[in-house]
Amino acid sequence: MRKQMVQPATSPLLKDLSEGAALGRFIRKGIRTKAG
Repeated sequence: MRKQMVQPATSPLLKDLSEGAALGRFIRKGIRTKAG
C-alpha cells in the first residue's frame, strides 16, 4: 500500500476498495473453512 503515491482526492475511495477487497477475501476464507 503506497499511501504516499495516492492523491488525497482518490485516497478515501482506494482505501474503501482495498478494505472491501480484504473483507471479501476474509469472508470467502471463512465460508470456505466452514463449508469445507
